[in-house]
Amino acid sequence: MFMKLLQAIQYLSRQGLPLRGHREDAESFSGNLYQLLLLQAKDCPEMISWLNRREYISPEIVNEIITLMSKSVLRNILADVSKSLWYSVIVDEATDVSHNEQMSMSLRWTDDNYETHESTVGLVQLPDTKAQTIFSAVKDTLISTCLLSINQCRGQAYDGASNMSGINNGVQALFKAEVEQALYVHCLAHSLNLCLKDVTKTCDMIRDVLNFIYELTQLIKMSPKRLTLFESLRKEVTVNTGELTPHLRMLCPTRWTVRHSSISSILKNYSTIQGALDEISKGHDEYAAKANGMASKMDNFDTFFGLKLAYLIFSAAEQVSINIQAKDVTVQEAVRGAQLLITHLNSMRNEARFNSFYSEVMRESVNLTAEPTLPRQRKRPRRIDDGTSSHIYETPKDKHRRMYFEVAEATAVEVERRFIQKDLGIVNEIESILIEFSNGNTEKSISPDLEMYLKNDFAFENLKTQLSMLPDAIKTSCLGIKKVTNVRTIASVMNESSIYKGMLREVDKLLKLYLTFPVTTSTAERSFSSLRHVKTYLRSTMTSSRLNNLFLLYIHRDITDSLDLCNLAKDFASANKRRMYYFGRF
Repeated sequence: MFMKLLQAIQYLSRQGLPLRGHREDAESFSGNLYQLLLLQAKDCPEMISWLNRREYISPEIVNEIITLMSKSVLRNILADVSKSLWYSVIVDEATDVSHNEQMSMSLRWTDDNYETHESTVGLVQLPDTKAQTIFSAVKDTLISTCLLSINQCRGQAYDGASNMSGINNGVQALFKAEVEQALYVHCLAHSLNLCLKDVTKTCDMIRDVLNFIYELTQLIKMSPKRLTLFESLRKEVTVNTGELTPHLRMLCPTRWTVRHSSISSILKNYSTIQGALDEISKGHDEYAAKANGMASKMDNFDTFFGLKLAYLIFSAAEQVSINIQAKDVTVQEAVRGAQLLITHLNSMRNEARFNSFYSEVMRESVNLTAEPTLPRQRKRPRRIDDGTSSHIYETPKDKHRRMYFEVAEATAVEVERRFIQKDLGIVNEIESILIEFSNGNTEKSISPDLEMYLKNDFAFENLKTQLSMLPDAIKTSCLGIKKVTNVRTIASVMNESSIYKGMLREVDKLLKLYLTFPVTTSTAERSFSSLRHVKTYLRSTMTSSRLNNLFLLYIHRDITDSLDLCNLAKDFASANKRRMYYFGRF
């Protein structure tokens, strides 16, 4: 009977479903757990009497079982982490449905086959968001919960908030004060996000277009009546043209790179939205006036041009963002993605590319907007006239050319600025040394800063000797590699034979160190999606301990499915003599 209880709790926890009913004293009657056990009792009639006695299904017992399962999941993760030489910490914060500040913490490590892993190890409820509080929580989780040595940490990834990234009193500075080798990485996906945010501030056209999208989607989607009108018009267009257009999407409030999907939904439904705004403007309420104003904006060529230009920039940035958020991505791959984006933006800044883009926009705007026009020149009021004359355009194309080049240049500058981080210099040098030596450049020197960084973890003379042997290992491998261009190629050669790992132990360690450095905080951010499944409005009163346990069981469903329930039952039964007498042996 008890094994069926464990199976029921295991199932509900991995599905993120509530276990009990609305009231604490009604756990055994209306909750999912009791109902699931009743369902199992149909095939096992003797369970009915056991359920009627309500033994070992109290809230306290259920919480104890959940805790045992959660600890077992955590032990599975930490067993793999403890085998690695080093690890990195990834931390992010969010507010849950109860308005409590929750810190999600993940670990990144590299196994013996050079496969990189990132796993969430728990939630910590914070009383405040001061740097000292967060650092104490991180340190306590590593030492007390994970039983890991803080001196093994070699990387730390956070967002760019001042309490995390501050060079004097931020979390990264406090961490470095204890572990000097724990390099700080400002999440590169977050950096890319900030690039687009800064571009929006400096480029008026992009700012105005995003504000317009926000107001438009609010007008239509926040009213069931207006949304139904839009959907009916959209379906008519689909029937007439045979082309299925996407639903209207609102701007993501936090992730700027994914806003390209919202921009795309506006562009693909442009005529449908115009029809909907015309219908809404026929009303007699306040929204009719708003709809009329928005319809006028959509008739303006500048709005259509701005949408096309914003989509061009945001969609390119999103391609980079998607690729650098993979769990096993390396710093080299992330930086190369940013360099590709910069190259793409710089290539946009030529007359031929602009002419092609402008011609395409002009062709698509036919029957959608009015012809492009120049703004009316107005004389400045004397009180703000500084004597400088505003630029006068000869044609509308000249005005749009300036906006096009301004946006492309500003984005390229921001990406280049944001992806230059102090601590990444050491990581990039490790990558450069591995690649250069692999290609036979054994004269490559190691900087004093890197030598100082590696001195406690490596036998330096052995490292230099083994690096000089690395090109010979590349040549004698069966992979037929002529030139090494990335670190993963070196890892594949080292993985080919245990001989290479045995003879080149220091190179093996250097590879693992490089792959351990974090790139983004995406794993911690994804965990907050699981948090929203586990802690909902109807489950907002659960304790932080229960939340953390259910959170781990849900987010690591693959491990939860593989739990050894017999061992869990033994641990539970051995807690006291009464249980041992009641359950006997499993």
